[in-house]
Amino acid sequence: MSDDAIVTKEKVEEYLALTSEASAKATPCAQGSEDEARLETMMRMCDDYAADARHFMESGDLLRAFGAINYSHAWLDAAVRIGLLNGHGDDRLFTLPSAPNSRRERPEVTSMYEPPEPISRSFN
Repeated sequence: MSDDAIVTKEKVEEYLALTSEASAKATPCAQGSEDEARLETMMRMCDDYAADARHFMESGDLLRAFGAINYSHAWLDAAVRIGLLNGHGDDRLFTLPSAPNSRRERPEVTSMYEPPEPISRSFN
């Protein structure tokens, strides 16, 4: 097993710091009360999971701590991705939308999804 596959206290602390940095960098860009309410919910989830991560780390449950801090960061990342937070073009901290910091329009659905043709394989 490689060292990358082992969850250590240092690894959890590294991810806690990364999420804290991302939270400090991202700024709200929600427009309208509905989006502001959505962002507030997402930020509460982010904060709650970060608190859970610290709790689990302090109690020695590093696996749950690592999972919780990744969920915490995912809430931030999602808020940037859907345009409720501005990630300021930082693709190290966030998965950015295609057009940085802009809302993406939902594509118009013109047909039902058709799965791709199956790959034919011969096992001769």
